[in-house]
Amino acid sequence: MLKQKVIMHIADLCPNKMGSFEEYLAGVNQVLLSQGNKVVNIFKCTMPEHVQDIYKGVNVYSISSRKNNLKFIFTFIGLLIKHKPDILHISFYPMFSYLPLVAKLMGVKYVVHSDRISGDLCEHKGIKKRLIKFRNSLICKLINRIICVSEYVYQRDLMIIGIDNNKLVRIYNGVNLKRFALYEEQKQISGLKDVSDKNFIVTIVASMTKDKGIHVLIRSILLLRESLLNVRYWLVGA
Repeated sequence: MLKQKVIMHIADLCPNKMGSFEEYLAGVNQVLLSQGNKVVNIFKCTMPEHVQDIYKGVNVYSISSRKNNLKFIFTFIGLLIKHKPDILHISFYPMFSYLPLVAKLMGVKYVVHSDRISGDLCEHKGIKKRLIKFRNSLICKLINRIICVSEYVYQRDLMIIGIDNNKLVRIYNGVNLKRFALYEEQKQISGLKDVSDKNFIVTIVASMTKDKGIHVLIRSILLLRESLLNVRYWLVGA
């Protein structure tokens, strides 16, 4: 019989909705629980009642690093001592934070960081560049795997100074199609334009920022506009 593993996931977000990340996390939790593992989730704020059923069977805690950084560190160490995780999964915190160091010092064997744009790409020079490279290299030695949730994130992370490229792995979040209307149903929604069997729709739903790769889509539109005349592009976001 396999020994029970303890998997701890710490995320710098509030679990007050059922977005794509929360759905991903809930799915991972259920798989881990079904395999007989102990699962611990740590968020930055208290979980509201309307989502508690999603995390049934999971040990859930909330600690915020915004007001008292020292209190956050000691609370985090306390949870590491209490649960003794075999694996720590970090999300939405900077890749080069002190979390991997604290985890390794407390005996965590395997540290995973899910990256959604992290690290500094600024053109530093001289001693500052050398110091940043040293820091990044040191912390990278403490992280076993860095999960890039998209090809764009992967390519960007390759450019971060001091990063260990061999630790980068691409694992896409994926989309639960059951949560979205089917194409036939979309055509009945009022206000949508260009929905036709003759048109191929390319949609991106994201914040309108460079980190989301909007500029990559715009460049591809310019490349394809003459060869694919029946393509329509929907940019949805704020």
